[in-house]
Amino acid sequence: FKPPLKMLDEINAGICDGLTYEEIEEKYPEVSQNRNKDKMGYRYPKGESYYDLINRIQSYIVELERIRTPIIVISHNAIMRCLYGYFAVLQIDSISDIEMPLHMMIKITPQTYGYQEEIFSFDTKTENVTAYSSLQDLLTVGSGQEESKATLIKTKRQKLSFYEADL
Repeated sequence: FKPPLKMLDEINAGICDGLTYEEIEEKYPEVSQNRNKDKMGYRYPKGESYYDLINRIQSYIVELERIRTPIIVISHNAIMRCLYGYFAVLQIDSISDIEMPLHMMIKITPQTYGYQEEIFSFDTKTENVTAYSSLQDLLTVGSGQEESKATLIKTKRQKLSFYEADL
């Protein structure tokens, strides 16, 4: 299944497209304030809300559920939050607040009941790849709390292949 490329586009920020959050706050302070009050439900002027985004990718999620072979989804943070929220069975109102670090890959494996997740974090400076058993473990280690939850699987001198990492 190859979705239309537009389906996996980042959330449409409408009149704020291309602006940083700081620029939005400066140029459109009311937009910034309203979005901060309700990030899930706020619809950018001439743009989308997270609820709109979920509606846009709903048919894609149905197709993902049907596929029985490994697939890789490469997309923007808002899309990844929505997909992760769905497969991790999170409350819909919490999806916009999921912290989604850059340079990581999430492996989701169907189980009898639910899904098993594995997170692979890529350090762009050292070229190391570290495995975590969940997104929460990655965020915990990233905050310096529990290094034991991380497993270094490849170092700079070793080549990572999807087969070696069993992805």
